[in-house]
Amino acid sequence: ATFAGDITINANNKKLLIGASDDFEIYHDGTDNVIATDGPNIRIGTTGETFAKFTNNGAVELYYDNVKTFYTNTNGVVVVAEEGGDANLFLHADEGDDNADKWLIQSESDGFFAIKNYASGAWQTSIKATGNGAVELHHADDGKKLETTSAGVDVTGTLDVTGVISADAGIDFS
Repeated sequence: ATFAGDITINANNKKLLIGASDDFEIYHDGTDNVIATDGPNIRIGTTGETFAKFTNNGAVELYYDNVKTFYTNTNGVVVVAEEGGDANLFLHADEGDDNADKWLIQSESDGFFAIKNYASGAWQTSIKATGNGAVELHHADDGKKLETTSAGVDVTGTLDVTGVISADAGIDFS
């Protein structure tokens, strides 16, 4: 059938059933608006572009410009960037209404993992790690202050210690 106007269903739990086996339904249950299927997937998008995909008993996938960039799996969520791009997870506390509330967890395309903050009005690295085991701690104003290496730990700047320093192999203060 072809309709030139609206289709109105003036009752709760009355369904718009679609498909040869009525396996796709849209309805309002009095509280929630429901889109349901007995089929394997629900895809939201246009003819040539997917916005979101919901797999029965499986993943939720979100797309940006027809590229899957965020999805769920059995163990959690995955954020994916385009080839050569950084994968970013932005965290904004209390609506991110000031810069100190903004943090970024980033898998950089050059192989680094970083946690960054926006307190100064620009993204600055707080912690940076590489796949080979090096970890760096940064201070927003002065850059890298502590770095792990294959030989131990390098400190840039002043090392203030409260308490006892002990070492089995000695300490080099040169």
